[in-house]
Amino acid sequence: MRYFLSLLLILIIITGCSKKDTPVRTNFLELKVDGKQLSFEIKDTAVLDTIYPANYWEFTAKDNRSPYSILHWVLESDSKWVNGVYEYAGINVPGRSIFSLYLTTYVNGPYESYYPNNQNLNYFTIKIDQSGNGRLHGTFSGSMTNSSGATSGTSVKITNGEFEMPYRFH
Repeated sequence: MRYFLSLLLILIIITGCSKKDTPVRTNFLELKVDGKQLSFEIKDTAVLDTIYPANYWEFTAKDNRSPYSILHWVLESDSKWVNGVYEYAGINVPGRSIFSLYLTTYVNGPYESYYPNNQNLNYFTIKIDQSGNGRLHGTFSGSMTNSSGATSGTSVKITNGEFEMPYRFH
């Protein structure tokens, strides 16, 4: 019995020590625009501004590789808690909401700017599911519309949006 317990203890130790930890991804923002993958390395810090009457936080992601792209958002909350779902409903709504959001990139031709739209009630949403120790993680999706140029009014779908980034209070 003593040998069996010793053998069992050794097996538990070996099994516990042999697990391979998958590295945690940090400082990234990824999304698909009409199926085209865009990836950003996060070099800036999101700034959470807790000044009355509402709490705002702002972030800009830039991809300086080819093609050059920018994603910028300003979120608004009437709570000091960052975690939650932020929606762009096309109007200013109480609670958590997307105050402004734009994407400039090459999708189907020239460099264009896109803004959220609510066609068919397809709200643009950003969900922050983790915050702590100065780090944020979340997902986002929705539709956006080109606002200028020959393709003005063209709608694109944003899917598989995910981010992990640092943040600080202002």
